[in-house]
Amino acid sequence: MPIRLQVKRPIRTIRIAGPLGLGLCAVLYLLANISYFAAVNVKDLKASGVTVASYYFLVVFGKRAQRALSVFVALSAYGNVMTVTFSQSRVNQGAFPFSSSSLSSSGKAELDSLFCRTR
Repeated sequence: MPIRLQVKRPIRTIRIAGPLGLGLCAVLYLLANISYFAAVNVKDLKASGVTVASYYFLVVFGKRAQRALSVFVALSAYGNVMTVTFSQSRVNQGAFPFSSSSLSSSGKAELDSLFCRTR
């Protein structure tokens, strides 16, 4: 079943969720950057040789939290791979515009649809 049929009143949902999600992400991004600069000395950051987030976690939460951040980054990358895999299968079902060129002859998502291909 295409994803567009699984949402009640999709136009209304997109009109509300789109700007709300974008605004929330923008505010959280700004607050994260403000907290980085409030807690981290720029000279020490440059001398540390690590990313801003890693150094921030070291300064604010300690060495164990800095290591935990690496796990969170790995989980985020794994989540990205799962999301791309899921959405690619939806494209092959015809749930998105201009997806008919990526449909197989049977109209079902195939294993090779996970890889980039051209016809």
